[in-house]
Amino acid sequence: MVRREAASRWRSCFFAFILVLLCIGTANCLQAVTNSRTTLLSSYGLYGDVITTIEIGVAMEVYCRVSDISVYDDPYWLNVTVGVFNGWVADYYTDCGGTGFCMVPDCL
Repeated sequence: MVRREAASRWRSCFFAFILVLLCIGTANCLQAVTNSRTTLLSSYGLYGDVITTIEIGVAMEVYCRVSDISVYDDPYWLNVTVGVFNGWVADYYTDCGGTGFCMVPDCL
């Protein structure tokens, strides 16, 4: 069990590192901050496992979005990196520097 968790954590850190390099090298991401306390989930929607809790004002890189179950009439879930963690947050809890939805491409 511990080995599996360690391997999973290593893969998550490696994936986050690659995404950060992609963001820095090609400007394929958007910088954002949380506008409320929220959770970083392992998958979008209501059924992802909680990776960590993110406090208000924490910086993150946003890569893409998917449309799924709405949070307060906001249908988007964002693929983000927060520190060394990569996961999903509801667009509703994210401030990308403007009004409305975070304008990032749809995830493939």
